[in-house]
Amino acid sequence: MTRKLQAASGMLFGLFVAAHLLNTWLAAAGPGPYAALQRTLSGVYQAPLLEWLILLAVLVHVGCAGVRWWSERRDRLPWRARLHRYCGVFLMVVIGGHVTAVRLLPGANGFQPGFEGVAFSLALLPAFFYPYYWLLGFAAAYHGLNGIALAATRLGWRWQLPTPWLCAGAAGAGALTLLALLGFGGVLFEIGDPWQSEFARLYQRLLNG
Repeated sequence: MTRKLQAASGMLFGLFVAAHLLNTWLAAAGPGPYAALQRTLSGVYQAPLLEWLILLAVLVHVGCAGVRWWSERRDRLPWRARLHRYCGVFLMVVIGGHVTAVRLLPGANGFQPGFEGVAFSLALLPAFFYPYYWLLGFAAAYHGLNGIALAATRLGWRWQLPTPWLCAGAAGAGALTLLALLGFGGVLFEIGDPWQSEFARLYQRLLNG
């Protein structure tokens, strides 16, 4: 039962993650396309009922993962399963701070962080946020792709994802995330001054108390 709950909740949350990743990767095309897709997607997944449903799926998925991790803590897992678990642990550790930074704080102050918000974070602490965002993109893609394959089996579907395809998909996601970060960072095109963004002003207010 735990495995099926984990699979079903992961599939639901995976749809949101896939949309979020596509939006992020579009940053390599410029602020305009990124903002246009974000407006469209956020109008869907930030609808009150759906947003609460996504949150419930995350909580159920994490809870099931914790139960399984405890019961299987002595099991010897193959590398594909170990990497899946490591990516899941990383995502579980950072998701609270990520949601607070990109949804709760901006939402409470009446704006979305948008392209400029990510650009500001990269300008503020590049040594931290470049690897953080890259790991976030890679881990989400690997955990999502491998999770879809696991969920399909647990829910009774006859579908498998060969390991070479999984590796190619995760590597491609890593490359696209890197390109997106170069876009956010102003390497691919001119982006203006990130310190003039709404997110930068919020940071200054919080910093100054």
